[in-house]
Amino acid sequence: MNKDGALGVVTGVGTARASATIMALGLDPRFDLTHAYIVVSGIAGIDPAVGSLGSAVWADWVVDGDLAHEIDAREIPKDWKTGYVPLGKSTPFEQPRTARFGDDGITYHLNTTLVDCPST
Repeated sequence: MNKDGALGVVTGVGTARASATIMALGLDPRFDLTHAYIVVSGIAGIDPAVGSLGSAVWADWVVDGDLAHEIDAREIPKDWKTGYVPLGKSTPFEQPRTARFGDDGITYHLNTTLVDCPST
């Protein structure tokens, strides 16, 4: 934690490690997080025509891509490109069943005011 009260935490890869680390932080009586903002960052790909390697991007929506089933490689149907099937779906790359995001525990809408805030 720096002198301004900003705390950085490296949780490791995956939602299990991240959730366990942040839960431990939240339960630690040494920290008062009642007025805290938590910023979670991750790694994702970007089209090289749009952004360069190492670019930082703020998004309005976050999708938890870790929630999926993986079919044994020997059992993947021949016409499928992958054995990963999103949680709650029947085929790879299946689109959401509804246009309403955020009610499924997989998609999260971020605070637009914070996302649009210019950096200082």
